[in-house]
Amino acid sequence: MRLGHLHSPVAAVGLGLVLLTACSNSERAARDEMLAAQPLIQQGDFTGLIEHLEGLIEEYPETEAAGVAREMIADARSSCNDLAELKLREALVTAIQFFASHPRAEADLASLTALGLATDPDITLRVVRGFQNDLSITARHVAGDLVLIVDQTGTVTSRVPDE
Repeated sequence: MRLGHLHSPVAAVGLGLVLLTACSNSERAARDEMLAAQPLIQQGDFTGLIEHLEGLIEEYPETEAAGVAREMIADARSSCNDLAELKLREALVTAIQFFASHPRAEADLASLTALGLATDPDITLRVVRGFQNDLSITARHVAGDLVLIVDQTGTVTSRVPDE
């Protein structure tokens, strides 16, 4: 999987072009930590990437690399939210298929997965209300910062999670 937002100029700066004028040991160490994040990006490991970058920021908060890491975390969270929205839209399409055969039945996650909706260990899906005329499905990526909600009309909204 390719990371959409992380192929932006920010990511390029973060990984290849954080050629800091490493005057201090902390600037050099922070740069090395930034470069160590590259395999996580290549693997599509958002959770690991965010944890790694948060560690860099905690250890070297005043470095140029920490500033880039903050931007990369925002990009990674946005990408996670995008992945959750894609899964949410898949769930909606599957619910529509379910209602075509069972117009008066209540859909739940089990009925949607039985129709082929694949689950993702990083994305939590919930069918809050499962009726054809009253549908609400939510999705949240473990590394995202939003809960996304779709209704029976296909309208997607978002909210900050209760934590």
